[in-house]
Amino acid sequence: MPELVEYRFVVQGNPVPWTVWTRKSEPPSAFLEMQAWQQQIMAQVRHQWGARPRIRGQVALEVDFYLRWPKTAPQRHAGAIARWRDEHLAMKPDGTNLFKACEDAVAAVLFETGDQQVVQSRMSKGFAGLRQEGYTEIVVKVLG
Repeated sequence: MPELVEYRFVVQGNPVPWTVWTRKSEPPSAFLEMQAWQQQIMAQVRHQWGARPRIRGQVALEVDFYLRWPKTAPQRHAGAIARWRDEHLAMKPDGTNLFKACEDAVAAVLFETGDQQVVQSRMSKGFAGLRQEGYTEIVVKVLG
């Protein structure tokens, strides 16, 4: 059985969901924010990846998103913090749209033929710690 090869990346900054722009007008601010976040992902991956060739074959992509804790959310009292987190975690942004934006950025840098190489995926969405900026943890596993 071949040895599993894993690559891990951490990207600082609040995750931003994938957004559509129909190109019939000026790009919306949400689209520009997504592009900026994707550029940040690509820069971090390029920095860590270096001059290695792109990955060929099947990959698994695991991504954990940690959203910035809003200033309007409770900052004290563990019970209030836990209730707020539980109520707001199932709200926007949509986890699958966070994943799509991240997948596209990672694929543009690492994968030889693009995001179709992803044959397994896992995503989670949570909040970063109090007074902590959001960030994203990415694991790419080469399967074959």
